Amino acid sequence: MNPSYQLFYHPKVLGDVLLVMFEAETSATHFITHDDVTIIYHDQRLIGVNIFKIHDLIRIHAFGLILNPPDVLIKILNDKFANEAIDIFLPPFKSGFVVGRVIKMDASKIILSLGANEISAKCYEHLKIGDLLVVARPGTILPTGKIHSLTETQALICTESMFGISEFAHPIIVETPYQEGEPFLH
Repeated sequence: MNPSYQLFYHPKVLGDVLLVMFEAETSATHFITHDDVTIIYHDQRLIGVNIFKIHDLIRIHAFGLILNPPDVLIKILNDKFANEAIDIFLPPFKSGFVVGRVIKMDASKIILSLGANEISAKCYEHLKIGDLLVVARPGTILPTGKIHSLTETQALICTESMFGISEFAHPIIVETPYQEGEPFLH
């Protein structure tokens, strides 16, 4: 199995456990624990894996959503899954945060191009057509730990305060070399 996934680590809140989430919004129906690994299922579908005592394997300095996990962490996780006979392989990380270009706007909503497709988002003041913005796709775990779910718009415009850049709720506007549709790795 070669899934899309999200990694979450916050030792002050959860203890020394790394959450590997494949379907973060799906409820667990049962789980299997073996040593320091808990495999989480919804019916027969694998929805997550919790790895306890992760510091025995690697030092993680991030807190919350790990937006751009290093290749060494992915290799360690894949090795751990193989040792535990978990039929999973984590590909290089695909960010839930992408860069979108404003192509249309009205008073309440904007349309962003992600390259191959278009999505809508809530409009903010001081945006203009052509701006490159950081947006979260549905299902993305935000730095706050909340999951962005599909609402009346398809994307959530990310703000400076969301990423701890400043205390202001200004949209993150990026410059080149970013292109529309590219992952935003902060």
